[in-house]
Amino acid sequence: MNITSQQLIDEILEMSSLVEAILEKCMDMKVHRDQLEELENKVNQFHIKIDDDSFKYIALKQPHARDLRIALSMMKMNAQLERVADESYNLRRYFKDLEILPSSIKSLHDQVRKMIRGAIDALVTNNTYLATEVIKSDRHANELNREIMKDYVEKMKNNEISFDEGLSGIRVAKNLERIGDLSTNFAEDVIFIVSGSDIRHQSHLKDKS
Repeated sequence: MNITSQQLIDEILEMSSLVEAILEKCMDMKVHRDQLEELENKVNQFHIKIDDDSFKYIALKQPHARDLRIALSMMKMNAQLERVADESYNLRRYFKDLEILPSSIKSLHDQVRKMIRGAIDALVTNNTYLATEVIKSDRHANELNREIMKDYVEKMKNNEISFDEGLSGIRVAKNLERIGDLSTNFAEDVIFIVSGSDIRHQSHLKDKS
């Protein structure tokens, strides 16, 4: 079996297109949940295949330097993308209970879609600047999440909405915020592939606006 590091990247990119589709469609009530489930099943198949191919590549090729970084990072990115798909699919369960969609949730949805797209573009182009911009933008996603949670709590206190709707809104925002975190992790792995630098836990990157 002739598995290459580029093949692993190509598989991740195929998987990422499915993940982006789930994230895009999860808040569109015109899209039936069965369609989302079909996409998620395809993502799960990629999840298994990419892990298997990565293990085989490491065992058979015994890669070094950048090729080894690619193999290790592909396994991590594989897990991150699978979780983005899960968070998106689960988000639909709560989203359907919202009678009114606040503009802040739409903004957060747009923000995390932009983040995952930026992280994927960074991988395609080996662009650490794009990856760093994704990492920095996680701060904005976190701020939006806090604003949404505060707004829903206030509305529940004032009996403007039901407890169930408020809790659903908070859960939707939390799922989206997690997707932002996973996009950030993906971007960090791009930087590791390109430069060999492990920048995890370097909070100064996220603190810059």
